[in-house]
Amino acid sequence: MDEVRDKWHESSGESRAMAARLELQERRLQETEQQNRELAEMVGKKDEDVQRLQGRVEELLRDVAAANSQQELSKSGYKRQVEQTKDRAASKVTVTCVL
Repeated sequence: MDEVRDKWHESSGESRAMAARLELQERRLQETEQQNRELAEMVGKKDEDVQRLQGRVEELLRDVAAANSQQELSKSGYKRQVEQTKDRAASKVTVTCVL
């Protein structure tokens, strides 16, 4: 009888130790799951930030392209004015020489 009681106490101790380990593992699992939820939320926010910034970059690229086009138009207009001024000056010289 003492032998059975000793084995029962021994198995009860092992059972309590296993229950304590199980509880510890469950607590770790819950903590890990909470960390995963927090990380998933952070990743979602970062993805939103990246999309917002990509949109802003595209907008700025369009602005730069428009500014470049405007600059090219201005430059060609300036060149045309310079050519017209040269032509007028050359024609005045020609008219003056003819007179």
